[in-house]
Amino acid sequence: MAFRKTPSMERLREVLDYDPDTGIFLWKQPTGNRVITNEQCTSIDAKGYYRISVDNKRFGAHRLAWVYMYDEDISNYYVNHINEDRLDNRIVNLELTTNAHNIRLSKRGKGYSYHKASGKFAARIRVNYKSIHLGYFDKEEDAAKAYAEARFIYFGLDDML
Repeated sequence: MAFRKTPSMERLREVLDYDPDTGIFLWKQPTGNRVITNEQCTSIDAKGYYRISVDNKRFGAHRLAWVYMYDEDISNYYVNHINEDRLDNRIVNLELTTNAHNIRLSKRGKGYSYHKASGKFAARIRVNYKSIHLGYFDKEEDAAKAYAEARFIYFGLDDML
């Protein structure tokens, strides 16, 4: 998947100030009639991401943060939020990847849920938009462990282990 080419680092630094420690963007220079200098960029889209319009084109703030800091062409890459918080655009929370691995958890938000029909806990993980069933487990802890192991195998994330 190819994304729209982002503005250059130079253009971003002309119109925006970015604080890598907080992930906050401020308008440096008006780019439209609704932009106020030194005001925080706070437009949030329907999917829960900050969006910023530069030169009449909308971009995810996380994508602009990466270009602002590293001056890389990221049109063929995803920029993921490591902690899965779409509003946390601190540079330490962003990673450049070749696949979208923001993980969709179960409704309970743990990667597993109770499966009434079997009376067991079902664990699953989402990889490249596909749900992978990890198994049924008698104990909740075993389902959590299976999910944590899969998270490490697929994404290298071991914060749950």
